[in-house]
Amino acid sequence: MAKGQWAITAIHPDPTPVLGAPGAEFVALIAQDAADSCCSLAGFALAWNGHFRELPAGCWPAGTVLVVHRAADSAEFDFGTALSLPLASWPALVNGGGMVVLQNAEGTVVDAMTYSEEALGGGGRPVMRSGIRACGGPLNQHLWSPGMSPFFSPVEQDVTALGSVDGAIELAEARRPERIVARGRGMLEWYLGSSFDPVSMELAKAWVGGGQVALAWPSDSVARMEWDWRISPLEPTASDTMPVVIGPLKTCVPGAQPRMFAGHHPRQTAVGDIRAVGVMPDPIPGDPFQSEESFTLFNAGVETVDLGPWSFGGARLRRSKQLSAGGTVQLHASEFEDWPGMSNAGGAMLAFGPEGAHPMALNWAPCDHDLPSHVGSGLGLRRSAAPGSDWHTEGHPQPAEEPVSIVGFGCISDLLRERWVGLDIHLNRYPEHISDRVWRVAGSPDEVMELELQGEPRAIRLTWEGAENQIESPEGVRVQLEGDAWNAGAIVAHCPDLLPASLTPCLRIGELMWDAETDGAEFAELINCGMEPIDLSGLQATTETDPMPGDWRTWVPGSVSLVLNPGEVMAFGPCARWVGQGWPAQGPSRWSVEHWSALNDAEGRLSIRLPSVGPEVLDEVHWNGELQGPWWWSRDGWAWARSGSGPGDWSPARDRGSPGRPQEMLGLGDCAGGVWFESSCEGGLPGIAWSFPEAGGILVIRLVGWPSGALLTRIVLQDLLTQGSWAWNGLLGQGPVPETEQVIWDVQWMGGQCAGRNRWSRAR
Repeated sequence: MAKGQWAITAIHPDPTPVLGAPGAEFVALIAQDAADSCCSLAGFALAWNGHFRELPAGCWPAGTVLVVHRAADSAEFDFGTALSLPLASWPALVNGGGMVVLQNAEGTVVDAMTYSEEALGGGGRPVMRSGIRACGGPLNQHLWSPGMSPFFSPVEQDVTALGSVDGAIELAEARRPERIVARGRGMLEWYLGSSFDPVSMELAKAWVGGGQVALAWPSDSVARMEWDWRISPLEPTASDTMPVVIGPLKTCVPGAQPRMFAGHHPRQTAVGDIRAVGVMPDPIPGDPFQSEESFTLFNAGVETVDLGPWSFGGARLRRSKQLSAGGTVQLHASEFEDWPGMSNAGGAMLAFGPEGAHPMALNWAPCDHDLPSHVGSGLGLRRSAAPGSDWHTEGHPQPAEEPVSIVGFGCISDLLRERWVGLDIHLNRYPEHISDRVWRVAGSPDEVMELELQGEPRAIRLTWEGAENQIESPEGVRVQLEGDAWNAGAIVAHCPDLLPASLTPCLRIGELMWDAETDGAEFAELINCGMEPIDLSGLQATTETDPMPGDWRTWVPGSVSLVLNPGEVMAFGPCARWVGQGWPAQGPSRWSVEHWSALNDAEGRLSIRLPSVGPEVLDEVHWNGELQGPWWWSRDGWAWARSGSGPGDWSPARDRGSPGRPQEMLGLGDCAGGVWFESSCEGGLPGIAWSFPEAGGILVIRLVGWPSGALLTRIVLQDLLTQGSWAWNGLLGQGPVPETEQVIWDVQWMGGQCAGRNRWSRAR
């Protein structure tokens, strides 16, 4: 140590909780080896977090300890033999870590001391320099203990174990190629693998490709180099390496010599077709094989890809990782900085190559396991690299994989709810796992804009020009999902009226599975038994007889649109995959309920309501152990279908059950021809007559002018008797129909569990 040198002996960034040390921040200095009678501080300054504070001029004998602190905090200190050096203003020391630098009058760094958040041990204790003759790095630090001076360690500790004198071991480690990691164009990070003298870190310089670059230190063993000129890891040149030099640096032990560290960074492309094929979100603590969260990637491209520049949900690899073409790599949480964690309840991680190139998504949920018993068992999830493949439980025989399919759709309006602007398409896959997908909307093949839907991980939002006209047309809109060598089928969407309808929607529980063979396989299938589309947004259910407000469970979030066309069904259960397993007649329309109330096997009740149309119960059913089926029926694992309109009318379902697939109307009488046009009803006026097999039928009558095509009026008749008629007086709210037009009568009906539709054209 040079004569007349000052050294930092202690820093106190986090004085809480109060553990006996001063209750205020401070930096302590010691005067050493005075050439004359004293050591001068004239022109000296302290710097941290970008702030500089000049120290008062003065000269003190060797061995003097000065405590630099905020003047307003003087009452917090008992200086003992140390001397106070108060400052009028004091920029706070950051608890998250940093470096305190001491500069002389020429601006040269005389001493420096680093610290990290982990080194503070929760706060309340100063960070002490263990040996004054060794550097201010973490290897030469300890936390203050009560009973000792918080400003200076009077007994020199043994510093010979801080590392080799010449730094040869650290130099060899630093030269390993994977320690130099590209972070994007014009940025490298070098993980040097050792704690270096902070003074040499401050004085060191760096060169990349022969040009000097800016140098920063994210930590005491990580050097970050940045430059404006172009050497891009995205575009390798003919040379396969890039020379990198940094120094001079020296280790912490006394007498260590400064050295230039030189290495070569292999320049490989950092973009490619990278796919997630494995995930371990919930390992069992202490498992010797899978003890931490991890995920597995596959390189489907033709070139080796460097994963070092990638950002995985904000986390970055500490080492460069080369993923060869056709190869896989498993990455563990401990290999990352700023690891965000993987929730056991499910989540997503979006990964980007440098400069946002080629994003990759990793999605997972407990329902991705093949069976409920696999959840929380420490088993990971695996999928093939083929686009559209689904997750399966790792290490178990994989069941037959369901094809990619459309579960349902939702209708999206503008902010004023005046017109339709698009559709939400719900899938049985994470859309991010379905590459090369193509959406086609009938009549608009080249105008579809695909947007990710926030809040529903298995859906895509589609918008296109003219969506309003297509959705509101009598034919609706046909949407088809296609991919490379596969087709997920299509749906035809009709959206509900934008204006509130006075008609209570007809939504019934049509099929129910309460005594399932395995946990998680029970379900309730709802059917739209009316004539108009129903948006199930906010749908709720309860198993309580007299439910309190908190007893209602939300099956469809209020932020999600899910529409049922007339006659369509949707099966609800704890997990869509578990609901569909083992059923010979399953369909794609299955929905996972986040908070599912288990159905009692012996006796129970289920009620549904739609808060968007009112608090009333739309349907209610009950069951008990006295229900019996034919000789071929088995109580365990057999679903039940409604056989009547009563809450307890059940019969064993065909094919044991068909969750997510509509069944034919059950036989309460044929009413396909149960409605007809009558040219003369009451008062000799034109009208409609009907004959239904049971009371409670519904009629929807639309009168359309021809040739104008304008909708003249819409009449809804509900709770009809088994037989009756209705006459139209020929008037509208705005007056009579023009004499020159004909009127098309478009009539739909539902009587019990049968339905029909017909059109008649009659002159006015």
